[in-house]
Amino acid sequence: MSLVWLALSWVAWCVLHSLLIHPPVEERLARLLGRYRHAYRLTYNLVALASLLPVGLVYLYSDASPVLIWPVWMWPVKLICWLMVAALTWEGYRVYDTGSFLGLAQLEKGEDQQVDRGLPGTTQLVTSRILRYTRHPWYLAGFLLLWCRDLDARGLATNLVLSVYLLVGILLEERKLVRQFGNEYRQYQKEVPMLWGLRRKGNP
Repeated sequence: MSLVWLALSWVAWCVLHSLLIHPPVEERLARLLGRYRHAYRLTYNLVALASLLPVGLVYLYSDASPVLIWPVWMWPVKLICWLMVAALTWEGYRVYDTGSFLGLAQLEKGEDQQVDRGLPGTTQLVTSRILRYTRHPWYLAGFLLLWCRDLDARGLATNLVLSVYLLVGILLEERKLVRQFGNEYRQYQKEVPMLWGLRRKGNP
């Protein structure tokens, strides 16, 4: 039963996390902040972190029975996966507008800067560096982070919910990027895999 409550806790967190970034809700809440509306993105991130605390408490008291333990002979694979997480996180940092993602750029500039895949201050789609090989490096890192570790029952329940959440996040992000960049992004979808794989012919 504890695993059911844990799964429901994660679902509630995912719904809250998505709702607060939903454009109509975001705009309404930003207006409530008035002169501090530029702090919305930073506030959103802080709320997302703070709301993990009750989920963490449920996690601590959930079933910790071992489910999946990586055998010693598989540790090199596990190490490679962790190195990939580090590399994907770093490379994503180098191509994304991290200041806007964190909400710091909005505070510094005093304006509502959109968090997207365009070059800061332009409408040009970024497809360089790691984005030549995967359209969503941070999502890929998230999947590896979830599954390339030993799992107990509560960890498995957590991973199942968060994996679905990541998949939904990718699909929503894809729709947003198609709306933003149109045919340019559709062509990019044909050339570069969503998560990982071989580049299509014609992609430099």
